[in-house]
Amino acid sequence: MTVERESAGSVVAEISNDVVRLIREHFGKGPMQARTIWQEDVVISVLRGGFTTVEQTLYRAGHGEIVDEARRAMQEVFEREMKAAVERRTGRRVEAFMSANHHEPDVSVEIFLLGSPNGDSAE
Repeated sequence: MTVERESAGSVVAEISNDVVRLIREHFGKGPMQARTIWQEDVVISVLRGGFTTVEQTLYRAGHGEIVDEARRAMQEVFEREMKAAVERRTGRRVEAFMSANHHEPDVSVEIFLLGSPNGDSAE
């Protein structure tokens, strides 16, 4: 399946919705804003305003490393679901998934490296 340029806007919106839904399901709270960018073999979802009240309290108390560690662990738990959502929307295999969180401002990114459109490895 190849995504035509005209439908790319709806694909990135669907990816944003999928990512927000998965985060909400697993964390109990989703980001307030989400924007996804798809450029060639890279898909990046930028998420703003997603930290829970508990996470915010821990950050303010100087325990941000606990929040970061817990977030990394949770993202590993639902990595397969995130990759499957992006593969379903783009029609391409996700070769790598990376995730990062930042407290001030409250922003996270989910990064997906896609394989080539013909199914070969994107080297």
